Amino acid sequence: MRHSKYGDVPKVDLEIDRKNNSAVLALIQQRLIDFVHDCSKGGIGAALAELAISGNVGIAIDLKKIPSDCSRHDYLLFSESHSRFIIGSKQPDRVKKFLRSRRCIFSEIGEVETAKILNLHYSGKEVINLPVYDLACRYNSINHIMDGT
Repeated sequence: MRHSKYGDVPKVDLEIDRKNNSAVLALIQQRLIDFVHDCSKGGIGAALAELAISGNVGIAIDLKKIPSDCSRHDYLLFSESHSRFIIGSKQPDRVKKFLRSRRCIFSEIGEVETAKILNLHYSGKEVINLPVYDLACRYNSINHIMDGT
């Protein structure tokens, strides 16, 4: 289905969704990951912001490494395509091996950093570079506006 102003509505592939959800659950059960966040509400951009805020950590991401056919950074960051997760692990080789064995599509897109900055770039070209403190203030102000407080 195509909306004339906003583009294609994300399609749900139930087989991929089941495979990805099952893989993430197994990774959690095997204690191979340190954090996971789905991208269903607000897309990858919102998930990364929430992870940076909740963990009070910096995150550096190369948007070019995200598997996608989006033509614009805002589409890529806020697309609510189904069956996508941000996973963090101190055991990345074991996680990658596991995901390959499950035939999951994945990509290593970035890393958690000690500098408390959300840094999103596209092959080195800065897209977003925002201190986590400022990000948290702006994020929380939106919640207050939406709640009417």
